[in-house]
Amino acid sequence: MGIIDPKTGIFENVDLPGGDLSRRAHDAASTPQQCRLACVANQQCIAFTFVRRKGECWLKGSVGQPRYMDGMVSGAKSLQAFEATVIALE
Repeated sequence: MGIIDPKTGIFENVDLPGGDLSRRAHDAASTPQQCRLACVANQQCIAFTFVRRKGECWLKGSVGQPRYMDGMVSGAKSLQAFEATVIALE
């Protein structure tokens, strides 16, 4: 399962060029928070870039070299593993 921690996994003024999952921006996300949640909900998404001036959310299947770009917000998933708990069923 992948998550994007809003405190440590979000990068202001950073673009992650290339690797877009689609040729069109994700139309259901109009804020960086919505874009982050759209990426978390999409199994193919490993990162995102939100373009503030256009209100565009780009979900990423791969990540290029991060670069400074004013007005962009990016985030990347980190994989989380949870230890299984065995319970007795009666």
